[in-house]
Amino acid sequence: MTTINNPTLVLANLFAAYLSAKSMSPPNPPPANHEKSDSLFRVPRFAPSPNSGAMQFLFLALSQTYLVARGVTPSSPASLTFFPNLGNVNEKFLTWNRYSATCLGLIGISGIIRLAAYKSLGRNFTFELAKPNQLKTDGIYRYVQHPSYLPLIIIMSTNAAYLWAPDGVLGAWLGRAVVEALVPWKRVAWVGWSVLWFFILVVRVRDEEEMLREAFGREWEEWHAKTARFLPWVF
Repeated sequence: MTTINNPTLVLANLFAAYLSAKSMSPPNPPPANHEKSDSLFRVPRFAPSPNSGAMQFLFLALSQTYLVARGVTPSSPASLTFFPNLGNVNEKFLTWNRYSATCLGLIGISGIIRLAAYKSLGRNFTFELAKPNQLKTDGIYRYVQHPSYLPLIIIMSTNAAYLWAPDGVLGAWLGRAVVEALVPWKRVAWVGWSVLWFFILVVRVRDEEEMLREAFGREWEEWHAKTARFLPWVF
């Protein structure tokens, strides 16, 4: 019988992968008519979107989970793991430690909050900007106006740090020289990726608030004035 090594890390990885995939996938189909003010709808197709990264993250997450479940280490024979350059993978990505616990914790908390926003907004939650049939001011929206956006930034940034690091599971398919060249730049790349998502969501918040102001007028302005945008009681 096959033994699963480090089952708690395996389960944590699978849970984080599930939450990430759900958080990057639209909960509802695109609306028939999106708002003309939706700036993100007009960006080129090659620009990043949550949905476009879901399969890549999921593939890497499942690959990493497989290595953990097999009890693989960077010194394991490549013939046993189907990864040609396993020696490139830093062991911190395959064991419980402060780094992996922090990444998985951030993904877990952020994913739960984002899915709660999905559920609270129901059919009105679409990735394309569209006027809702009513202004949502109860549930999680009683405390924060945009409960799904900060969690999305955290999910995209943390997954990049945990799965896309050149010395992580991705490195198992890269040459040694490539990994050595990329590792010194991984923090710069991570900051750039995070900043990119920050500005993408700044644009979305701007467009969304303009749409809600036009649609609901004074009702929205009163709710907007008394409700935090991203963090309850903070910001």
